[in-house]
Amino acid sequence: MKNKNYIIILIMAVIVTVWSVSQMTQITWAVEPATPLVSTYGIVDSTSTTANLKGTYRPYKLQIDNAYFEYGTSTSYGSQISPYRECKVTASGEVCEATGQITNLTPQQTYHVRLVVKYYDNVWKKWSLAYGEDRTFSTHIPPKATTNEATDVTSTSAVLHGTANPNGNSTDAYFRYMPYCVMCNPSGIAVGQNIGSGNSPVTLNIKVTGLTPGTRYMYRLRASNQQGGESLGEYKMFFTPSKPTVKTFDASDIKTHGATLRGTVNPSGLDTMYYFEYGETASYGIKKSQVYAGKGSDVVSASLPLTNSFSPGKLYHYRIVASNTLGVSYGEDKTFTTEKLIAPTATTGGATDITLSTATLNGVVNPHNDQTMWHFEYRKAGAEWKKTDNVGVAVANDWNITAKIFSLDADTTYSYKLVAVNGAGTTTGEEKTFKTVAVALPTVTTGGVKNITKSSATLMGTINPNDTPTSYWFWYGISPQNMYHTPGQVGLTGKNDIQVSADLISLAPNTTYYYRLSANNVKGAVQGENKTFNTAAITKAPIVITGHSRNVTASSATIGGTVNPNGMATSYYFEYGISPAFGGKVPLTPQSAGSGTSAVNVTTPLAGLNANTTYYYRLVAVNSDGTSNGANMTFKTASGMLIKVPTSPAIRK
Repeated sequence: MKNKNYIIILIMAVIVTVWSVSQMTQITWAVEPATPLVSTYGIVDSTSTTANLKGTYRPYKLQIDNAYFEYGTSTSYGSQISPYRECKVTASGEVCEATGQITNLTPQQTYHVRLVVKYYDNVWKKWSLAYGEDRTFSTHIPPKATTNEATDVTSTSAVLHGTANPNGNSTDAYFRYMPYCVMCNPSGIAVGQNIGSGNSPVTLNIKVTGLTPGTRYMYRLRASNQQGGESLGEYKMFFTPSKPTVKTFDASDIKTHGATLRGTVNPSGLDTMYYFEYGETASYGIKKSQVYAGKGSDVVSASLPLTNSFSPGKLYHYRIVASNTLGVSYGEDKTFTTEKLIAPTATTGGATDITLSTATLNGVVNPHNDQTMWHFEYRKAGAEWKKTDNVGVAVANDWNITAKIFSLDADTTYSYKLVAVNGAGTTTGEEKTFKTVAVALPTVTTGGVKNITKSSATLMGTINPNDTPTSYWFWYGISPQNMYHTPGQVGLTGKNDIQVSADLISLAPNTTYYYRLSANNVKGAVQGENKTFNTAAITKAPIVITGHSRNVTASSATIGGTVNPNGMATSYYFEYGISPAFGGKVPLTPQSAGSGTSAVNVTTPLAGLNANTTYYYRLVAVNSDGTSNGANMTFKTASGMLIKVPTSPAIRK
């Protein structure tokens, strides 16, 4: 009975397992798998003594006890490490990643590695192991290839240079070279050799022949062995020289007498000179100086601007020619036709800046690319034409021109026209007129009077010459019928108001004077309106002179001056303070200076002053005819420092 039960249980387990596998292959697991799914990714990177390992496993909700990498020089492995594990839930279930590093490996060996997961088998009710794939890695150091610059490059050959280090394994090193290409699979021709199994760089110098002249080649060194893989040096390039390549382009800037010849040159790796030749036939006949194009392998633009080198309306042939030590290259023949001559256009413009005797004439000339001379002709009615100076210009478009004319008659109508001449003919613009300004009387305004004293005054006024040279003077006197005039002044010009003045002296005091401004030009004289002013009266106000200070100390000083009473009872006082505004007064009661007619010396002491301070002061005198102020004066008090002077020398014992 026990045997039967056991057999039944065994058959049921097999059926479940088969059914599960069958369902898994058809769709997905109908139930969770009985073992975790383990994958060995292998080596992330390695050196001669270390390797970084990576793998993953899916637990499928099974109990996981441990995971580890086992490794060795055969599939028996023999060593193991515990990796770092990190699990996360994805849309397809839980996935765990295992990573770890092996150290102290033996260089130049091939190793086997796999990921192992210990799990609890729910079917057999015991701990079991699930294995990832066996992977291999090598601690062989890969070879190192370095591409160097090519030398001895000719039109059909070159020597390729590079170094390769086998790093301990038998290594093949060879160059691959081909014409330069972009976005292509660079296979090319291979040339090289086995360089042994040493541990030092081996120099390779390989000459390649049968190259195409004038071609840019790309190449690199490749080193490979069976243990460590391969190493690719960087791509380098060289250019096989040839005779230059040239191309003639269409001419530009074609004018009646000029054009710019254009083309390109590729020096093809050698010092190259180029020139343009041109003429009225394909035999050319004219060759310009040679120009250095360099010795590169890139296309160089070439151009030759020519002015005054051609005749109008003719066909010309030209081409570019270049040469180096490998030969001469000729560009294709091209042609152009110069523009035909066209008579200039001349448009007479308006006259501006018109005065009594001058005007500016304006116009527009279009030379149509040919050297053109232009001038204005002008005259008044019945007179012969006069000309401005001839001026030359050679442009393609309209050119604004001006000319100023002089010595015209005032208030006169003049006719004028623009004339332009080139090789195709003469063009005369429309005849136009202008009228010079008429002579006008000046405009005169009598102004005010300033600086009036008892014997002098300054007369003021305004004159507008109205664009005519004008002279002026002032009339003045004690009545409108009895006047004198100041000296006449000349040279006023322009169209704007000008301020004028004249100083009068030796006038009578306390007197009314009449005055007016007069001006004159070629048309006549103009009088301003009469005005009056009064000179000052003679007074007997005191005459005051502020004197110098004396006896100045840190806190006191004496100030003085002179007062002339001018025959009238006069008193005086001093004003003082630390600014020109003063603020102080001494004596507080003005003192008498008498009533004489001579200057009287007066003084007063000042006390209670501040040390090291500048003081301002002046003398003031007053009588019944007025108050007179003396000039402002200053002094500075002493610093106030006390200096002790010993009466006898000190004796030091």
